[in-house]
Amino acid sequence: MTAPLPSMPLHFVNDPENQRCLASYFDVCPGVWRHDDWVTVEPDLSLVVAGRSDSTLNRMAVRMGSADI
Repeated sequence: MTAPLPSMPLHFVNDPENQRCLASYFDVCPGVWRHDDWVTVEPDLSLVVAGRSDSTLNRMAVRMGSADI
């Protein structure tokens, strides 16, 4: 995303210089907010959001994200 969204965080707690927030969302593509949702672009250019790729469950030492489920 290149424009602000309502769900875009403004800052993280205990991150006074905003370094963790910037590294979390802007490190891959500087100037572009990357939220880590798995998305499929359909032929009609609609989007299907499958789930968060950066959240994990750890069940019996097997890590999986909601997109895996």
